[in-house]
Amino acid sequence: MVALLLCLCPAPLPAQNLGTLTIRMCLESARLHNRDLIERQQRLSEVDYDRWDLRSRFFPTVSLEGKYNLPDLADLQNNAFRDEAILKARQRIFEFGADAKEEVDYRSVRRKAVTDYESDVRKVLSQVRRKFYLAVLKRQQIESRRTVLQSVSDKLYKIRVKYERGVAKEFDLLTAQLDSLEQEGQINALLGEQRRLKFDLLRLIGQEMASDVALSGEMEGFEMEVEAAVDMALARDVEVRRLAEEVGEYGREFRETSLAYLPDVRLQVGLENGDVVTGLDLTRHARTRTWQMDVSSDVLLARTGTLPLDARFRERDTNRFAAFDISVPLFAGFQRYGQTGAARARLYQKQTALRDRKDQVERDVRQRYQTLQDRTLQKEIDTRRMEMAQRRLEIQERLRDLGEVTDNQVETFRTSFFLAQQQLFATQDAYIAALEDLREVIGYFE
Repeated sequence: MVALLLCLCPAPLPAQNLGTLTIRMCLESARLHNRDLIERQQRLSEVDYDRWDLRSRFFPTVSLEGKYNLPDLADLQNNAFRDEAILKARQRIFEFGADAKEEVDYRSVRRKAVTDYESDVRKVLSQVRRKFYLAVLKRQQIESRRTVLQSVSDKLYKIRVKYERGVAKEFDLLTAQLDSLEQEGQINALLGEQRRLKFDLLRLIGQEMASDVALSGEMEGFEMEVEAAVDMALARDVEVRRLAEEVGEYGREFRETSLAYLPDVRLQVGLENGDVVTGLDLTRHARTRTWQMDVSSDVLLARTGTLPLDARFRERDTNRFAAFDISVPLFAGFQRYGQTGAARARLYQKQTALRDRKDQVERDVRQRYQTLQDRTLQKEIDTRRMEMAQRRLEIQERLRDLGEVTDNQVETFRTSFFLAQQQLFATQDAYIAALEDLREVIGYFE
């Protein structure tokens, strides 16, 4: 399925065809075109193909064997035929008892591959949202700075006219010029930061670089209640799911220790009819408690004899054979007691790790939820603080024009406004970081 998805994935769009990107478009493009995710998908596809090799034991195997004995060198008493060719076929009918070791190993490898892929998906999608909304925020901050710059530029023009007429002081002109340069420098820094964020975003979504790509979106809030957020985080957490599967594996291993008390049985029956030998074998895997039943058939294609055959085999065309072995374990020096205890301890370890992971996820969600609430409140406070600082500056400038306050007093209020504006921008950045931290731990990117 993953291989089919890779084949059907469209190629990245050229930069000039990107148009205006929304957050939904960016998330979808990241899922399809991000190079790290494609690498993980290919690893998962590789593991899925390994299953064909693993399950091939349940498909028939056919082989052709040939043998040739030199009369001068071979022991002809034990090799009555100089050469022969045999077509052999074998089919595994079923397995029972403990899970085959190959199956357990494969599940472990695939579980790791799936966990790595899903973890990377969460990281990539979280980074996409961070870069996107930070770039959108920079656009809003640039617009805010440009509004202030326009006001400062209008004031600078008026002061320059007054200065040329000899009405304004040089100090006023230099102050207005410094204010204008300050805003231009801040805007230039924000533009550089926005370009960097866009480049990072395009790399994450697997698209060609384009600094002029447009983004459509606004900063969004988080309306989910904390209890619902905890439930969703527990349901979507990659580690919780992995540990839950491992608890199931270790529980199966513990239950299978009881199979050690079953007797070892080997059954072999068959029929030889002319040139065809058909057999049925029941055996136990050498390293596990897995029983397996196979049916086999050997067909003699050609044979050249060097010694006369025993008359008994010439006179009787059909031969039946059967063998049955059984070994009943009575006492193994507390070996099985130790194996059962170790399996139980491993199961308890995983169950404890699962409970601890769930507690950690819930704790992280609640802590990040509270952090987001704090950042939201702080953003509102800093917004009101900047608006008040701007209003106070406007009042002081009018009082200065009326000669009621000095330029130094106005400069104090101007500095306070710039600091309030800068603090608001930093709080907005922290708000987005807190929002995306919470979404990442929940696995909620819609």
